[in-house]
Parts: sequence; C-alpha cells; structure tokens
Amino acid sequence: MKKIEFFEANYNYAVWAVETPNQWTEKYNLFKISYYEEMKNSCETDGISEEIWKDWYREWQSIRFCIESKLQPVIAELVVYRNTVDTFFRE
Repeated sequence: MKKIEFFEANYNYAVWAVETPNQWTEKYNLFKISYYEEMKNSCETDGISEEIWKDWYREWQSIRFCIESKLQPVIAELVVYRNTVDTFFRE
C-alpha cells in the first residue's frame, strides 16, 4: 500500500524526471543537425555570406552549450532519482 501511495504522490514528478533528459538530448541533437542546415539555407537564400552565418551559428552554439552544461548536474540528479524510483518499485 505504501508503494501505491508513494507512486500516486510522486507520479507527475517521476514522469517528468524520466522524460526530461531524453527531451533535452533530442532537442540538442535537433539543434546540432537540423537548425544548422536551416540557418545555412536561410542565410544563403538571403545572400548572407558563409563567414557571417557561421559566426552567428558558433555564437548560438556557444550559448546552447553553456545552457546544456548548466543543466547536466540537474539531469544527473534526475537520473539518480529515476533509478531510486525504479529500485523502490522493483523491490
């Protein structure tokens, strides 16, 4: 009964904790692949030189990397929490 109560009380957080790292990884991969191509195509269409748009992308990438770096400790804590929840329910 305690496991059911624990699960009901923490269900939304548990789902969020499990899904968040995957979503961040997917979005970062999307940024590295798709957004690069989108920026390239858009800038080429607008006549913006490769040197300029690559500088813009590098700046954007630097900002995104900083954000991702700050989130890694949070994501690591979520993984520990997820594993704790898994262990709790498996025992």
